[in-house]
Amino acid sequence: MNSETAWMGKYRDLVEILIRMCNTYADKYMVPVYFNSDALLSAGQIQTIEYLLEAPDEKMIDLAKRLGVARSTLSKAVQKLAVKGLLEKHQKEGNKKDIYPRVTAKGREAYRKYSRWVRERCFKPMFALADKTPKKYLEYFMEMMTFFCRDFEHIEKGKKYCLSDT
Repeated sequence: MNSETAWMGKYRDLVEILIRMCNTYADKYMVPVYFNSDALLSAGQIQTIEYLLEAPDEKMIDLAKRLGVARSTLSKAVQKLAVKGLLEKHQKEGNKKDIYPRVTAKGREAYRKYSRWVRERCFKPMFALADKTPKKYLEYFMEMMTFFCRDFEHIEKGKKYCLSDT
């Protein structure tokens, strides 16, 4: 092991997997493809639909936070999905300020086809491994991933980051 990278110690393989996962995901996140349907969608757009199906009355700012994206990024995704007829925008009675996107029947159908594909292709093998893993170990793993995401979500382009000398 190189002396400059020795700080990772016995966790080098874990760090490498995290880096590969993040880089692969970042590279493919906005690439539109046909996920088992005739709707050309990116992973980011699919996740927007998924989260709206789970929490249809969630404010855009809260939805953006859950997705780990800037509000402007979410707004652009919502606009593109609305143009495709997969989402519609509405306002709640008595609240003319906030806009709430809602999944249309066409959006539900696109998500249904995508979820069938992703379940079989990606998650079925992972869930099979998770079924063999003790619950406590899964909790540790989720805690590690949560910490990793939380640490990086505050990074801003062009900002300088330093450790204090204290």
